[in-house]
Amino acid sequence: MIEYLPATAAAVLTPLITLALARSLRRSRPLQGDERAGTIRPDRWIVALAVGISAIMCIGGIAMIAFSENMVTGIMLSLLGGLMGVGLIPALTPIATVHWSDSGIEGPSKTVCLMTLGPGRTKISWDDIAAIGGSSANFWYIQSTDHRRVYWSYIHKGYGALTAALRANRPDLTLPNDMS
Repeated sequence: MIEYLPATAAAVLTPLITLALARSLRRSRPLQGDERAGTIRPDRWIVALAVGISAIMCIGGIAMIAFSENMVTGIMLSLLGGLMGVGLIPALTPIATVHWSDSGIEGPSKTVCLMTLGPGRTKISWDDIAAIGGSSANFWYIQSTDHRRVYWSYIHKGYGALTAALRANRPDLTLPNDMS
């Protein structure tokens, strides 16, 4: 029974920590701004911590390959850690920053590896927003009438200010429940 305790603790604590983190980041202040204009970006401490954990996973997997008989687990652990770390690094750069103003919203227009935001960026005017939604990679987005998107997630510090700006500028659109 005790051998299942770490896995059970991880299964229970991970969603609780994620929910607490999302609530805290939603309520925190954006990098700058208010409902009229502002900027949000991923919390760099959280992303740096995740990149560090990914590096530890990768190094641990390499150590398993080198020093144990469990090569398959070592290969999988090192690949998972490496992919996660590389996928999260763009979130530490200005690529992941979202800006809004009286004219619209500008930000990342792609998701990569289901984890982070790609290098493409676009700007969508308030009047051109056709939908607000969520992706399978836990990103929210606004979508224009020509299907361009701007993405952000719960790790963007102060995303509640962007939510307020969406409500103020486009009260006719329905926000996803997990974004409120």
